[in-house]
Amino acid sequence: MNRMFLTAISLAALGTVHSAQALVLFESVPDQSTGLVEFANAGSTVVGRLTVSDAETIGGIGVLNNLENGANLKFFIADATTGTLLYVSAPKAFAAETGQNLNLTYKVSDGLSFTFLPGTTYAVGSIADDVSYTFIDPVQTNAALGFTSLSGNLTVSGYAAPVLDTATNCCSVGFELLDAPQAVPEPGSFIVLAAGVLGLGVARSRRD
Repeated sequence: MNRMFLTAISLAALGTVHSAQALVLFESVPDQSTGLVEFANAGSTVVGRLTVSDAETIGGIGVLNNLENGANLKFFIADATTGTLLYVSAPKAFAAETGQNLNLTYKVSDGLSFTFLPGTTYAVGSIADDVSYTFIDPVQTNAALGFTSLSGNLTVSGYAAPVLDTATNCCSVGFELLDAPQAVPEPGSFIVLAAGVLGLGVARSRRD
C-alpha cells in the first residue's frame, strides 16, 4: 500500500509544472524623443514590417500602444508584399488605460507558434475594436538575433476581417517578438519527487 501511494505521489510530481515568463527575442524600439503618437479609430491601425536572415520561430507578439477605453485586440502576422494574412489570433480583452498622458505599454498576445522564413517581408501588429494610440518613428530600425525591423509601416483596417494595405508609409512602429515560454518544474515538485523515489527505495529494501 505504501509503495503504491508513494508511486502515485512521484507521478503527480512529474506532472506538476508551471510556465516560465516568455523571453523577448526582438524589439523594434521607436525613439520616443523623435517620433509621435498617432490616434487610430476602431478597426484601423498602423503595423510594423520585418525580415529575418534565417528561419525564426516565435511564441508570442507584443504591440506598443495605448487603449484608453479598453479594447479587444486581434494580433496578426501577414505577408507584407501580398497582403495575405498568415496568422490571426482570437480576440483578447485589455482593460482601459489612462488616456490623458498616453502611457504606451506592450500588449502581449496569448501563446502562439509561428516561423518566419527568409526571403519574405512580414507585417506584424494588432487591430483593436475601439480607439487606440500607437507610437511611430520616422526613421527607427533595429536588428538583432536574425530579425530586422524596417522603416516604412503598413496600415490594416476592418476588425472583423482585417485587410492589409500593402502601400508603404513613412514610419516604423513599436512591436516585440517573444520566445515560447518553457515549462519548468516547480521547486516543490522536486521535493515531492525525491520523497517518492526515496520511499520506493525504502519499501523495496524492506521487502528484500
